[in-house]
Amino acid sequence: MHTRTALDEGRRDLAARHLQLARKIARPFKDMWPCLYDEFDSACYFALVEAAESFDLLGATPFATFARYRIRGALLDVQRLVVPLGYRTDPKHAPKMEGLSGLPENDGRVICVEDDETVGFDLESDEEFEAMMRRLPAKHAQICRLIYKQGLSQYQAAEVIGLSQSRLSYIHKESMAILNGSWEREVLAC
Repeated sequence: MHTRTALDEGRRDLAARHLQLARKIARPFKDMWPCLYDEFDSACYFALVEAAESFDLLGATPFATFARYRIRGALLDVQRLVVPLGYRTDPKHAPKMEGLSGLPENDGRVICVEDDETVGFDLESDEEFEAMMRRLPAKHAQICRLIYKQGLSQYQAAEVIGLSQSRLSYIHKESMAILNGSWEREVLAC
């Protein structure tokens, strides 16, 4: 039997910061099979811890991307192991498979043809946004957060901070120049 060691503080923090991601990935499974709520919860949390344990901190892959595949795989494993067992003991409730007529107009829209929203994209975007905000002076970052994260207009953000709208607009313009300048330097360095 393999004995697990406790996660170090950095990896424990990494897992804790991505609990929302794990819950979001597990939500459709738990909604579809509410009687298996605890099994899906256990699987997603265990997979998150395993992902944090085996994640290469120096690699190029973001943790959210790495963990997403591990968590989804664990949830699919639970689904494969538990869900079909119910149909074996209760065949009258088993799903019935029928072929499509070949004409989409007769059968309606095909489910899962459109791209699904990428789970964790918002978390990765938040991490990238905060990395950009760390490049800015504190006042500049505060203004950008109010405008881009909280959705305030420049007028509303100026009221919150206690600046005139024209001063806020000038600081916002400086922020964009700083961020664009640092982006241009990164591109030219490549």
